[in-house]
Amino acid sequence: MVYQVFGNRLVVRLETGDELLESILKVCEETGFTTASVTGIGATDDVEIGSGNEDENRYYIQSYHEKLEMCNISGNVTHKGDILNCHLHVVLGAPGGGAFGGHVHKAVVKNTAEIFIDRIDGEIDRKLFEGRFYFMDL
Repeated sequence: MVYQVFGNRLVVRLETGDELLESILKVCEETGFTTASVTGIGATDDVEIGSGNEDENRYYIQSYHEKLEMCNISGNVTHKGDILNCHLHVVLGAPGGGAFGGHVHKAVVKNTAEIFIDRIDGEIDRKLFEGRFYFMDL
């Protein structure tokens, strides 16, 4: 991982083997970007994404171990109490066409990922809501 700070923006390049969430949290801790928006693109061949089904009151996590394009990475960095938290969603492009996505639980970079992190002045905390979901507490 390499990165550079440009005022209130971090530009990060991840490389093969870097884990997306861990890398973003590490660079944010190193630079003091404790509240931020995150966008990016890249590729992976080891990813876990989740989505909920409220009708079933269940949450599903799917693992994929094939080369996939991360066509869009978006989310934020906030806090859950004293813990820095990275909340990302991703749209994945499959070989031969088709796209799908969800909440990122793990994404190991294959080749590269280009991430832009924009600092937000202030602090945003996440709180448990009805015992199931975290919401931003503004």
